[in-house]
Amino acid sequence: MSEIETIAGVLYTQYCDAVGGKAFNGDPLPKWSEFRADPSKQKQSDAWVVVGRVAAEMGAEVISRTK
Repeated sequence: MSEIETIAGVLYTQYCDAVGGKAFNGDPLPKWSEFRADPSKQKQSDAWVVVGRVAAEMGAEVISRTK
């Protein structure tokens, strides 16, 4: 798993925890590994990878400004 996928998984997990582990309809949210592996959830999990990439870029930007 790439660093970006790892970041995406951490962010997704934090999101799940923050919403009480339930989707809008009350269904339980899957663990990141299950979510990422589910072909029917490809678009959504790809979006979390984009979020992970943005978070990594933002972190790198903040670090570069402090040097």
